[in-house]
Order: sequence, then structure tokens, then C-alpha cells
Amino acid sequence: MNVKAALFCMLAIRPVPLKEAVSRLPYAEKTVYNAVEQMVSDGDLLSERTRDGVVIISIPKDYHHQRLKELYMILVTQGIDPTPLVSKTCQQIWKHITLQKMTAEQIAEKTGCSAITVRKYLHLLSNANAVTIISKKPLSVQKNDSTELVCLLDDIITDEKTNENTIYVAGSRPFDEQFLSPKELQRKLYDHPHQSMSITGTGFQLKGKGRHVVYESTPDDSDLEQLFLSSLFTIDGVEDRCLFLLQSKKMKMNQLRAYAQKQKVVNIVGCYLDIIHDLSPGLIDKKIIALFSQYVVGKPAIFLKQLKKYGKQGWEQPYESRWNVDLYLDLGAIRHGVRAL
Repeated sequence: MNVKAALFCMLAIRPVPLKEAVSRLPYAEKTVYNAVEQMVSDGDLLSERTRDGVVIISIPKDYHHQRLKELYMILVTQGIDPTPLVSKTCQQIWKHITLQKMTAEQIAEKTGCSAITVRKYLHLLSNANAVTIISKKPLSVQKNDSTELVCLLDDIITDEKTNENTIYVAGSRPFDEQFLSPKELQRKLYDHPHQSMSITGTGFQLKGKGRHVVYESTPDDSDLEQLFLSSLFTIDGVEDRCLFLLQSKKMKMNQLRAYAQKQKVVNIVGCYLDIIHDLSPGLIDKKIIALFSQYVVGKPAIFLKQLKKYGKQGWEQPYESRWNVDLYLDLGAIRHGVRAL
């Protein structure tokens, strides 16, 4: 294990004074000091001087380094040196290993590494239980998806930040909304610990720096179009959230139409968009209304059954005829929501 890996393992247990790290690690003092200086410069360590002048070194609290800390602890407690498994060569190889059977030669061809090098790292990964060896001749492996180590390696090596489904509407709300997968939400909490924020559905709220952000945890494969559809069948959704999603101009209308068609709610979505267009043509282009009108189905659909007990107000009939929808909406509330944008 090299000095940087040893430092990281030591600090994964707890932050320590710099002098303690120098005295406890089995390396020359100059070697440890140089390693600390380089790691602090690279952003892999934090160095903070206390009031009494003691320099404390620690691992950064951001998402990447916290996951890396977990990886080091798992490997070390399994009796495995983390150094080769976090090397650039291993990272390159790991990116090409899948849940499907792959030979060392196939991986070597994709990475440009020699077959000997690939076999060496595949055996290291097998010892760590990150891959399963399917056959020895030829050497074939696949990811062992049942271990936490695989999730950590994916997060650290192959992780790519997903696009944030963020809604910004200047001048309307004193906060922003972000729809994130659990993993991306976890990243936000680590990387922006001082942010003023709250998490929908949890009651968890913190005062902090900057504009307040309301985070909502969504399924990993969710997108704005799916959020729009799920919101459209709630009172708050039709009167508030769906309007902000439309205002964001980030939705792909062809994708929304495809989802609506698959869920057999084209009539309802088209009807809602038609109403919003009449209230505010700038929110929805007439071409979008025409697109949805091509896919209207014959079976009537009830739109917002929750409001059925309040009856109808008389304005609904033209929309019901055009879209074959049994319509129950509070037009006044929607109009107010449009004006608030």
C-alpha cells in the first residue's frame, strides 16, 4: 500500500492531527508531509488549523470522497489493498465489465490494455468479490451485482451525474424545485451541506445559504414528462406543479405524448394542455394541441374524479366534446396558478 492510500485509510476511520499521522504511519516524515501536501492540493484531503494551532487533516465531505471512504474501508477490512483497485488502469477496465459474460480478450480489445494486464486486474477484482469468474479458459467474468462493492465502484469509477430536473421560475416563487433520484439527492446533501433546503414528504428542512431549494426524490428512471403525468391526476398538480413544469420549457412534448398514449390518457393530457393554451397561449403552442388531438381515443375518461362531488360550472362542455373527457376542474384555481407564473 502506498503512502496516499495509507493516509486515506487512516482518515477513513477518523480525522487526525497531522503530527499523529506522521508519527503513526510507517513512512519517512518527509514522505508523509509531501503526500499530505499533494493530496490537499488535489482536493483529496482537507487541512484545518484549530485555535490552539493543531493542524487536523480529514477526508472531504462531498459525495465522491465519502463513497471513496466507504470503498477503502470495505477493501481494507477484507484484507485487500485498495491501491490497485482505484488505479487508472483498473478504472478503465471496470468501465467495460458488465453484467453479461465477457472474456479478458474482449475487455483488452475495448480498453487497449494487454490481455496479461486485464487478467491481472480481473483476478484482483475477483478476490474482492466484485466480479465472478465464469470460466478460466478463456478467462471470462461478469459483475457480481449482489455486493455493495460493485455499487461503490460504479459510483466512483463509472458514475456520471444525471441531468437535474430543475425548475426555475424567476420572480414567482422564493425557492427552486429539483427532482432528483435518491442517488443524486444524496450527492446534493453531501456536496452542498450549507444549502437552504427541504425535502418533500419528509418534513426535513434546513435554513442555510443561497436561494431555498425544495428537493423531491423521484425514481431513478423518472423524467419531467413522467412527473407531469403523475402530477396531472392530483389537485395540486393541475393547479400548480404542472403549470411550473410547462413554464420551465424543459419537457419534450413528443415524449409526453408517447407516455400518455402508452398509459391511455392522451385525451386527458390533450384536454388539459388545450385549457392552458386558452388561458395563456405562451405556455403551450397550438401545434402541441394539434399533435395530441391526432391520438384522441373513443373511450370517455374522467379527469380529476376527486372534484366530482362539487359538480360542473358550465364552461367544460366544449373541451369535453373535443377531447371525449368527463371534466371536473376548478378553472378559477388554474387561472390563478397561470397568473402566478
